Amino acid sequence: MDRIIELDLDTFGVDADRAHVEHVIGRLAPAWHAGGVPGIVNGLVLNIGWLMDPVLLWDGRPEQSLPIHSNRMAAWESKTYADLANLIESILEVAESHGVIDLRVGILVLGIGEFRTEIVRPPGTGSDDTEEGALYQERSEWIERQPHLYPFSPVVTLHGPGLDWRLPLSADPAVFASRASGIADGESFASFFADQWARFASFTHMTFLLLRDESTTPVHAGRVDFDGGTKPATLDEVNEWTESLIAATRALKLASPQTHLTLYSSGLAPTIETRFGRLDVTRVVAEGLIDGWVDQTWGGAWQDWWDAGWAGWTFQLSSLLARAALIEAGNRQRKEGPPCRHYPLIQLLDGWEPYDTLHDYPGKLKWGIWAFIHASARGERGKPIPVSGAYLAIANDRTTALIEANDFAWVLDELNAAELSRQHMDVALGPVLVVDDATFIATSSGRSEPVEDSLGFMSKWGVPALISATRSVLRGSPAVEDVVIRSGQELGSDVAAPALQIVISGVEDLDDATIDQLGLRIGSDHIPTGYTRSRPMRMRGGVRPGSWPYMAGRPTVTADGDSVAHYESAGGPTLLESSDSRLVWWDPPAVANGLDRRLTHYQIGTADPHYLAATRLHELRRGEQLVSLVPADVHQTITMQAWISAGVLHVLLGNVESGWLGDSRNPRAVTIFVPVSFTAELGKPVLRSREGVAVAVANGEATVTVPAEGMLKLELVDNAQ
Repeated sequence: MDRIIELDLDTFGVDADRAHVEHVIGRLAPAWHAGGVPGIVNGLVLNIGWLMDPVLLWDGRPEQSLPIHSNRMAAWESKTYADLANLIESILEVAESHGVIDLRVGILVLGIGEFRTEIVRPPGTGSDDTEEGALYQERSEWIERQPHLYPFSPVVTLHGPGLDWRLPLSADPAVFASRASGIADGESFASFFADQWARFASFTHMTFLLLRDESTTPVHAGRVDFDGGTKPATLDEVNEWTESLIAATRALKLASPQTHLTLYSSGLAPTIETRFGRLDVTRVVAEGLIDGWVDQTWGGAWQDWWDAGWAGWTFQLSSLLARAALIEAGNRQRKEGPPCRHYPLIQLLDGWEPYDTLHDYPGKLKWGIWAFIHASARGERGKPIPVSGAYLAIANDRTTALIEANDFAWVLDELNAAELSRQHMDVALGPVLVVDDATFIATSSGRSEPVEDSLGFMSKWGVPALISATRSVLRGSPAVEDVVIRSGQELGSDVAAPALQIVISGVEDLDDATIDQLGLRIGSDHIPTGYTRSRPMRMRGGVRPGSWPYMAGRPTVTADGDSVAHYESAGGPTLLESSDSRLVWWDPPAVANGLDRRLTHYQIGTADPHYLAATRLHELRRGEQLVSLVPADVHQTITMQAWISAGVLHVLLGNVESGWLGDSRNPRAVTIFVPVSFTAELGKPVLRSREGVAVAVANGEATVTVPAEGMLKLELVDNAQ
């Protein structure tokens, strides 16, 4: 599998001499595949100041100073393009001496004009350009030349004025490497950037480009639209923005065919990314000339430090799954180039921000490695389609110190073991999450529920999040588990009816067949959006007899007496099961404030319906080939995945929740149900871990304890052997 590492340029020191290069590359080389393995990408992505300035402002002279204006990287302002090219050449030579003969070296760039945020500034400090209190003080010359290219507010981007690929350039008489006579008025920015990159990449020996944050969409980690509000995009708006990004990727790749061109997710669920960020992932993969896509799965950063819960551990996993399905759909439609590769991000250190997931939450990071590497899209005949490798970020800390050898070895041990397990994975034992761009745009109600976020919630109480599929992949292929989680859109007549469907939708967006199966009747009255007094129909651990979820406005509904309601609010049931238990409809709480990137209590009002939906799914999933568990309590959160690798059943449990939903600082005891079909041929079946934990499975049940802020991976084996 591919291995790509992100590193800050100043980790090489001011002079970047051969000894320092040897120190850095020697430390990182064990992550890469030696000997030039066909079809494998070894990559090193350098951050040379975040911005596009070094590419855009080069005039073609080797002796030109690098246009880096940064408190952090100030020493590199005196360096030249020739110095940068010499460093890359030295990196490649040292890598080859370690057997890595095909290393791709490149840079990352953000889709913002400048990066000058004042977060975590000490009290009482000023805000002048030399102030060192802010985390990021990256200033730009380019934005002074072309300010109109960056119309998006930091309310949208979070980081700085955002780039609009659709806008043309203004005339500029300056000399550029690709425009000796200057820029003509009205010229395409994408074409200019592509031509500058081709010259820059050729001179510096670079063969990798990552269009990082705010490049695929200006919207970053929030349910915010292009204008800074919460208005969903129209289909025309999605198509217009997507086509501008497709054109940019095509221009870049055609100008520099040797470049491994890679995009980066927004940190959002793809449904939200499309509805607000106007990004159609499938179309970009199908029509754009891109080589890879990085999912920014910074679960620990977002959840355990910044408290941006919507981008936390389980939400990142469900988003990774959904994007995997959309990338697979795009690859199936692709007519040019090899398939787009898909990478989860594995956290190492952070070179800029004041958190350290590797050292503060190693157990959660270990879970993330295993969970993200095993996340799969669903291919023909139900075959799991793996991610393509891992993007390791960042390999240095805020003091520019390189990751310690023992820490790096620990990460690689876990990553190697996870990749080996994934290599032999035959079956992913989890419900099929059905995603499709067609359902991401405007439905009749305009709601288009983010099914990924609902799965991210249910995953907090052990609902497996392991496999996803588009409708096109579902057609004509047998189900893996015959359990499907989907939005309110109809599956289609050419899709075999699964044994169990969980439909997540407002009642207005349900298809007629689903309404009939549930026995629903839609009334004429309308319940307005807001906190609504609600209650469970059956009490379970920790659930309150009444609570106040924040519900989207909806018509009143009633159901016939044969359907079973598990939760209801004013206006009728919101968690309803058909009489034959083959269909569960769930209208989940909405988001109270789409501009708030946190997941505080007020955002949904209560977690009770999420817990009840997860618990009921566990009960209904118990069967001949299904692994399930019993969540003990609404605040006893636990994650679970299960798969068969090389004929052995694997169960992965994670104690990763933090905040008001659950406290991972406490160990979790949980009962796992293992089907008899998996234990029938074993004399003394036990669930055993690499760490020596062995728990007997009696009558298909086993109770295990997951450590605080950690994971427990178990294999079902015969203790008699």
